[in-house]
Amino acid sequence: MKTNAILKISEKISIVFLPCFLILIFTGCQTSQSSSPESYLTKTNDLSVTATNNVNKPAPVEELQTHFGLSLRDAQDKALKLEPGITQDEVILLLGKPDVTSAGTYGTQTQKPWNGITWYYRWGTLDSDPSNYKQLSIIFEKGLNTWVINSWQWVGL
Repeated sequence: MKTNAILKISEKISIVFLPCFLILIFTGCQTSQSSSPESYLTKTNDLSVTATNNVNKPAPVEELQTHFGLSLRDAQDKALKLEPGITQDEVILLLGKPDVTSAGTYGTQTQKPWNGITWYYRWGTLDSDPSNYKQLSIIFEKGLNTWVINSWQWVGL
């Protein structure tokens, strides 16, 4: 009983896979990768087929996101609400957390230099096409009880 069931299963497998195996053997399929990273060349006897390599293309710049998921498109819309005097907490509610922060002295060429904090929101990478890199820098100065926006600037727009 078990022997008959095994024979029936092996017959079904043979019917499906044997023709495919024989086609590969008799046609002498050869596959080689071309020197171009953008395409692969497959040769089967007299038939040549060129197919595009399935390389992930970068997302359109408007769809890029910061490390915390803020899209460039949303940031451009929300940045219209930025104004001097807005607190860091209000910026976080509006844009989310920044990708990078730094501190420095601003106004060093004036009589009243001041300490500030800069938040950077970044889309894209510097090592890719420069037209795909965008950045929003927000400079905060010390207010009465908290840090508030002094100025902001877009790079790459």
